[in-house]
Order: sequence, then structure tokens, then C-alpha cells
Amino acid sequence: MLTLVLGGAASGKSEYAEKLAAGGRSGDEMSRKLLYLATMQHGPSAEARIRRHVKQREGLGFETLEDPFLEKIPAEEGQEYFSVILLEDIPNLLANRMFSRRSPGEEKEHAHSLPQDIAEAVIRLRQVSEELIIVSGDIFRDGTDYTEETERYINYLGELNCRLAEEADRVVEVVCGIPVDLKVNR
Repeated sequence: MLTLVLGGAASGKSEYAEKLAAGGRSGDEMSRKLLYLATMQHGPSAEARIRRHVKQREGLGFETLEDPFLEKIPAEEGQEYFSVILLEDIPNLLANRMFSRRSPGEEKEHAHSLPQDIAEAVIRLRQVSEELIIVSGDIFRDGTDYTEETERYINYLGELNCRLAEEADRVVEVVCGIPVDLKVNR
């Protein structure tokens, strides 16, 4: 099962995804193996958000793996298997891949395939989990002018969200803390 959770900034999407992943665990469900795949890089502006997210998922039973570039997770047959993987979040992952570890010309050389490469890496996580929950952002509605580089980022994120929504069994948009199903395959 692949669920894509979308929402704007501070919409409640992360909290919703965490509760969905934990699923009110009790009894036998406590043996379910939950992985929280964190993509936010540590830095002065990120520390408060990281602490808030860590506190928010406290006691839910997650093993946390910080993987800003989605390079550490085993995604091959015979590797460790998880009941649920929660990937938080696609906008951070994309920004990390676009704007970090850049050598001159590297971004432009591989730019055309970046959204596809990321989507394929994310979708491969299905091989090592029963359920994959992906959190992504909705940053497409403010209508201000951006630099060419930021416009490319926004377009890539839109492309990624479309690809992931196409693959997803369920797509949920969280608006003001209220989850609204946009797609449900039963």
C-alpha cells in the first residue's frame, strides 16, 4: 500500500501521516516495525522543526533513519523489511538533491532526470515495506514571482507529486488538520 499525504506548510500533514503510520498500535501491532525516514538536513534554521517532529512522534514506536539524500535505506530483496516506512518529506529530499553536494555543471547535467530518479528511488521503498507513506508539500498556490532556479524546483516538485500520486493507492490532502481523500484504490 502506498499513501501520498499532501498539504501546505503547517497544515497538519506530518502529524496525520505519523498517526496513520502508527495506526493506534497495541498488542500484536506493537511488534510492527516502523521506520521514519527523515530527509531534513540539520542546520540552524531546521533544528526547531526537527525537535518538534521528534517530540510529535515520541512513543509511537518509530525507528528513525536520517537520510537526506535517500541513499541509506536498503531497498533490495533480502534486506531488512518494515511494516511501515514513513518518508518525511519530498520537498526536503528534492531540495537536498538539487542544491546540496553540487559540483559545477552537475545539476544541469542531470537536471532533466532528477524528478524521475527520485520518484524511482522512493517507489523502490515498496520492496522493503508492507506500507509506504510519503509526505509531500503543496507549495503551488502563492502566485509570487521566483528566480529561475526556484521555478525549476517548484516544477520538479509538481512532477514528483504527480508521479507519486499516479503510483499511490491513496492520496490524501490535509487542509487545516483535516484529511481529505483525493484518490482511493480499493
